[in-house]
Amino acid sequence: MKILLCFICLFLNICAYSQEPTYTKYKYPMYPGDSIWQQYTTNKERMSVLQIKENQLVSIPTQELLDVLLKFPLWNEVLISGNLRNDFDDLAKKQNTFKELKCRTDFISALIEKEKALLRAVREIDTHRLTEKGDFAFICFITDMIASNDDVVRLMNNEQRSLLSSIIYEKDTVMKQYPDVFGGICQLPMMELKGKLNLQQKQRNALLSSPSYYSVNVYTPNGTFVPGVKRMTGYNVSYSASDSIQLRNYIYSAYNGAIMLRVPSWKYDAPGYTWHTSETGEEVIFNYATILADTLYWSDGSYIEAPEEYGSKVVYDSRGDFSAVKVDANWYISKWGHRGPLVRHHPRNIPDGLESSLGFTLYTYPNSDLRFYMPCPTLSICGDILVSSNGTYSIPDLPSWCSVVWSVSDSYYNSHLQQNYPNANQCTITNSPSHEMVNGTLTATLYYNGHAVLTKSKTINSYITFKGYYIKSGSSSEYPINLPDFLYTSKGGSIEVHSLNLIGATANYEGSVEPTSWNLDSTNGILTVNFPPSGGAIIYQISLGGIFYYLTMISSDSTGVFSVVQNNQTLDISLMPESSAVFMRKTISDENTSWLLEVYSVSSGRSLFSKKISGNSCSVDKSSLPPGIYLLNATVGKNKYAEKIVIE
Repeated sequence: MKILLCFICLFLNICAYSQEPTYTKYKYPMYPGDSIWQQYTTNKERMSVLQIKENQLVSIPTQELLDVLLKFPLWNEVLISGNLRNDFDDLAKKQNTFKELKCRTDFISALIEKEKALLRAVREIDTHRLTEKGDFAFICFITDMIASNDDVVRLMNNEQRSLLSSIIYEKDTVMKQYPDVFGGICQLPMMELKGKLNLQQKQRNALLSSPSYYSVNVYTPNGTFVPGVKRMTGYNVSYSASDSIQLRNYIYSAYNGAIMLRVPSWKYDAPGYTWHTSETGEEVIFNYATILADTLYWSDGSYIEAPEEYGSKVVYDSRGDFSAVKVDANWYISKWGHRGPLVRHHPRNIPDGLESSLGFTLYTYPNSDLRFYMPCPTLSICGDILVSSNGTYSIPDLPSWCSVVWSVSDSYYNSHLQQNYPNANQCTITNSPSHEMVNGTLTATLYYNGHAVLTKSKTINSYITFKGYYIKSGSSSEYPINLPDFLYTSKGGSIEVHSLNLIGATANYEGSVEPTSWNLDSTNGILTVNFPPSGGAIIYQISLGGIFYYLTMISSDSTGVFSVVQNNQTLDISLMPESSAVFMRKTISDENTSWLLEVYSVSSGRSLFSKKISGNSCSVDKSSLPPGIYLLNATVGKNKYAEKIVIE
């Protein structure tokens, strides 16, 4: 009797097991991570190898062939790419297994039996190990993805639809009791199938509708606005612990030890993670932008292309729509697919995508030329703003892997620019006495690997004469300087000169008075002169790169003091009878004293004539005064008077 009971129990266990998900007798020629798998570099190549030979295909029973389809080694790529329905259907259509099943009249019956077996197995899921739970949850997901395929749904009659609906409804109820096994990802195809079978339409739409996105303001480190960046709000697909382990194991095997760091998400994409999320923690989508937003990170100089050993970001093609964060030479981190996982992987072990129904391969990243980027160091062009005689320009701390090509916006100076002089990656510009350049742009274009990676620019000038403006005391107006014209201020006032010609210059002066104080800011190009209460005239000599300029400054409240008559041999100088000179004449007459007359060359700043005069007039020999502009300076007691004369 005991022996009979043992045989009965054994028979019942065999029958029960035959209704559970079983491994098929057919074995695919390769599985993720094995030696044959490693011989191929693309999914397209693997897809060809994984096709079953026709003579063998037709001999496999339908139920077993369905099990073969469920074990197809590339199904996990659907989770990696993230576009579940489209990518699944495209992948299914390329399998002759799926095509063969759709041609068989007992396919739907076999599919319903599989769903029944899965439902029974769900009730006993707690008896399995965690890895087995993940594999089982994935089989449930793939089975429901097949059942919700449009071509498969069209093959069902009303009775089959009704039966499948009841199974799916019950399975959904039971699966929700095990959230650690069946995450939201397993719910998606069931909700879709319910919708296609006209059940729970509202719930189906809520789960499968596209997430909502809203715009956010994102800026590069250099402050450039990145347009079109989005953040997601609302529904995101969840993964249970079992779901995660199953996908993690696949990625580890299929991609040479790659480690899934985060489960698939719709909240950020590859460029969004590389350039923004990894730096700030804010999850964003870059690929909604009308331009490839991540290119702004290197086009605006926030990052610069660099050799691999220096790079911290990796771009897999020139467009930049797939990128990664470099951990070290062997490991990168990147977001896979628009809705895929975050993975730590070797440089070339990344998805090449799935060939779509349109006939093209989605990604070519594994075979792309990698470009590496690092945060751009602080780089600027060093050299004078004003080219006095010769200006030499360079970029301090230029990366050793870069070369520089220089150019100037002014065509004359661009054609006369000396590249790589006096040293490599420097340039020299020589001032021309006949060609003036105002607010020209000197551009340094940095090259690496034969293409431009960064540009830097600097405004430069090359003047024929002194240019600038001055501000006098009691006024905020800016008066242009047009040498040899004089610079005027009130008696005892001040003059503040602003000019690029003063940057890097030196100054000294000569005149009838000592300034109360003066200062040359040769860094910012500002000369400040404060006159004594008596006023007077001062000529400042400005020296810059071997070129000299003379600024004649007058501090006086009186004008029209002198009358000058030029004869062939002399200058006859006398006091004007107008009221403006009355005080001066009265002073001379009342004090019965002499006054000092001085003549200065405006072009050299030197004193050419100095004589004490008695009375209101005198004559000066012109032989020592060649044609030019001169300063007449009169000192009467404590008062100073100055005017300009032109000798022709």
